[in-house]
Amino acid sequence: MQFNCRDHIDDLRVHVFKIMTGEDPWILYSHFSDQGHNPTMTAAVLQGGEYDGALYLHIFDICKLKPNFQERKLLRLDIYVPTTTAIALERFIAATFGHGQGLDRTTADPGDYVGGPGVLPEMHGSFQGRAASVLAQGSRFEASSRAARVFLDNEAPAEGHIEMQGPELHMGVPDLTQVSTVAQASATPTDVPVGELRRDQSNPVYKAPGVVHIVFDRDQAQRVGATLARMFSDK
Repeated sequence: MQFNCRDHIDDLRVHVFKIMTGEDPWILYSHFSDQGHNPTMTAAVLQGGEYDGALYLHIFDICKLKPNFQERKLLRLDIYVPTTTAIALERFIAATFGHGQGLDRTTADPGDYVGGPGVLPEMHGSFQGRAASVLAQGSRFEASSRAARVFLDNEAPAEGHIEMQGPELHMGVPDLTQVSTVAQASATPTDVPVGELRRDQSNPVYKAPGVVHIVFDRDQAQRVGATLARMFSDK
């Protein structure tokens, strides 16, 4: 997918992004602390075409193909960014789109979207918006959606969390349609530190580029910005 962009801000830190692949035996996962990984986000304004003037988020990194041990085989996208990225994104939106009213608060139960035994973070506010377009791709896997629900959650580590070290913005997209499956043969076998291996994994693990495209129309961009300002005004 190719977009023409004008105003943009690059290299915003992403802590984690993962593409949950439903019944596929692999999920796509990138964590900033893993060796050789550097997931980042670019925010831009689209120019021309169907989404002219819309807010565009592009997230990219090399992803591990991790065995899909989820008890519930979810098809969804999850992105976790530090408060510094959330604040930078809010300021970019304010400068380029202005602010509208905030997104609607939701009472959705995060437990509804848990696929495994992990500890849920503390939730300090959850809001629901809608993206004009979402596309997630990696190792020939593809899932997409138009008019997808996007949940913005202000989260903090709960007792027992290991990887989550501080407050984060979580963006969750549960409404995806799978187009194709993960092709392990298109990934590259890579040895990783033993500390990165999970459960019955052994070296080599497989890695492949992963990319996420999210588009918000102008109204939703303004509402996302206003919501981020409300979430992180004291940071």
